Amino acid sequence: VVLGSLVSIVGVINLAQYIWEINTGLDELFIGHYIQVKTSHPGRMASNI
Repeated sequence: VVLGSLVSIVGVINLAQYIWEINTGLDELFIGHYIQVKTSHPGRMASNI
């Protein structure tokens, strides 16, 4: 139950980053990005939907 809740919280935070265009730093929590490309969402996986 605890791990499921943690995964849900991370998912909601990630979704909120896309909806409200905020940066919580969750995408760069473990690894800082060394390629500085000017994209709309640096550090995030492309949605490609």
